[in-house]
Amino acid sequence: MTNTNLKIILVIVTLLLLWQIVMNNKNNTQTIIVNKNCDSLSILVDSFKNEAFIYSMDAARYEVALEILKEKDSTAASKYEDILYSETE
Repeated sequence: MTNTNLKIILVIVTLLLLWQIVMNNKNNTQTIIVNKNCDSLSILVDSFKNEAFIYSMDAARYEVALEILKEKDSTAASKYEDILYSETE
């Protein structure tokens, strides 16, 4: 091989390596962005789970209170259920 052919091959290999480095860096950047998005979505889902738990506990407390009211004053409990199921929909 001549000296010119070696230079051409060296330039091509160098350009291919540079291109590979640039593409690899681009993929790493995209991976970092995706990981940050996943982390923020996980935090959002956790906060929704916490809120849902609080609301489910409140609903359970109202159900228990209604059962206690039925035992103590069935007329008032009946009126409350009528309001709950007919006037709040």
